[in-house]
Amino acid sequence: MKKLVILKFDGNFESGFQVNLEIANEGQRAYLTTTTKLPENISISQILNNLHEIYCSLDSQFRIKYGGSSRGNLECLKQECTRESINLVAGFNQWLNAPSFTFIANTLKDLNPQDEIRIIITTSCHELRQLPWHLWDVLTELPLVEVALSSPNAERGERPYREKIRILIILGDRTGINIHKDKQYLQSFCGNDAEIILIDNPSREELNHYLQDNLGWDMLFFSGHSQTQGMQGRIYLNDRDSLTMAELRDALQVAIKRRLQIAFFNSCDGLGIAYELEQLYIPQVIVMREPVPDKVAQEFLNYFLQQFTSGKSLYISVKNARLELEKLEEEFPCSFRVGVEASQGTPEQIMQFAGCWNDMSDETFSDFTEEIIARR
Repeated sequence: MKKLVILKFDGNFESGFQVNLEIANEGQRAYLTTTTKLPENISISQILNNLHEIYCSLDSQFRIKYGGSSRGNLECLKQECTRESINLVAGFNQWLNAPSFTFIANTLKDLNPQDEIRIIITTSCHELRQLPWHLWDVLTELPLVEVALSSPNAERGERPYREKIRILIILGDRTGINIHKDKQYLQSFCGNDAEIILIDNPSREELNHYLQDNLGWDMLFFSGHSQTQGMQGRIYLNDRDSLTMAELRDALQVAIKRRLQIAFFNSCDGLGIAYELEQLYIPQVIVMREPVPDKVAQEFLNYFLQQFTSGKSLYISVKNARLELEKLEEEFPCSFRVGVEASQGTPEQIMQFAGCWNDMSDETFSDFTEEIIARR
C-alpha cells in the first residue's frame, strides 16, 4: 500500500513551530490529523551556517558562479565538514525527540515498513528546508520512505495530453566545470524515447523563445552555474547574461500551460530557484541545495536517470541516486545530503501520481507537483 504523510510547519527556529500532521492511504482522504509543537532551537541555524561556510571553503569545482574561497588545509576542512555534518544530524534528531513531538514521532514509527511512504514537509522556512530530513532517526526502519519539500502555497493545474516526450536542454555558463557530461547522460538514457532539443549558451531572448515553443516541453533541463540570493534563484546563461526565475516567469507559465512536467536545474545553490518555481506550480522540479563538486553533480544525474528511465518512480529514483553517492563521501564530504524531494498538490492529487518515465506521456503524470531538491 502507498501512504502519504504531510507535515506542515508554521513558525521559525527563534520562536518554535506549530506542526500539523496528516496521514492518508492511496486514493483516500486523510484518516489521521493532529497538531502539535516543536520548541525553538537557534543552535540548528548556527550549525547550518557553519556547515555551509566550511563546505564552500572546500577546494572543488562548484556549479555556482561565485564559489567560496579556500580558507585552509583541504584535509582539515574535509574533517571539519564531516564533524559539523555529524553535529547537524545529531542536533536535528535531538530536536525532533522533543516531548511535545513524541506523538508524531511514534505515529511514524508505527507505519508499516512494507508500505511505500512519501513524507511531505510543507514550510516556507528556508532553514527548515535545508535540514537532512532523510536522516531522521524514526525513518530508519522504513526502507521505502522518501521525504519531500513543499511550499504552503503550492497548487496544481490541469494540463493537456501529449504523446511525444520532448526535452529542452539548456547548456549555460560552464566556467571551470564539465557540463557536456550532463548532455551525454541525457542523450544516452532518454534519447531513444524522447525528442531532445539543445540550446548552448543562449541569450535571454533565445531562451524565452524556446520556452514558449508551440509544441511545448515535458522536461526542461539546465546545466551550468546558478546561485540563490535571498529567496531568489539566478541562472547564468553564458559569460554575460543571467536571469532570475522572476524574469523567466512569463515564458515558464506558457511552458507550464503546454504541459511542462519536469524542470531539472543541475546547478549549484538552487533553493531559491526551487522556491520561486513552486509558486509557478511546475509539476516536478529538481534542484541542488548548495554548492556541490562537479563530479558529484554528474554522478547524481547519472544514477537518477538510470533509475528513472528503468521504470522507478521519481522519488525512489532520487532516493537511490543519493544512496549511490555515499561511495563518494570520503573524497567529497556531505554528499549524503544530496537528493531531497518536494511535492505540491492536495493529498488526493499526490497519491494519484505514478511518477515514472514511461508515464510521462500520460495525463496522470501531471496530477500533482513534485519538486526534487538535491544539493548541488
